[in-house]
Amino acid sequence: RLAAEVRGALGTGAIVVVGAANDGKAQLIGTISDDLVARGVSARTVLAEAAKAVGGGAGGGDDLAQAGGRDAGRIDEALALAARAARDAVAGAA
Repeated sequence: RLAAEVRGALGTGAIVVVGAANDGKAQLIGTISDDLVARGVSARTVLAEAAKAVGGGAGGGDDLAQAGGRDAGRIDEALALAARAARDAVAGAA
């Protein structure tokens, strides 16, 4: 819900990824504004490598996806990977 609220406040051209540790596990969520989804940017794709970094996988849709994994100690690395994936996705979007 928080990611969606932030995305709504930012309006167009927004990609929001947040991460947290809970009971030693990593949790990530990503959301993307409708205009970027229309250009082919996917939240699931943005989270894919980040999810692998924390030892898990990503699922969801193009506008909202989540990921989790066993290694909460790698959340910072996962967020950096998601940031890079977001930049690459926007640069490659039609």
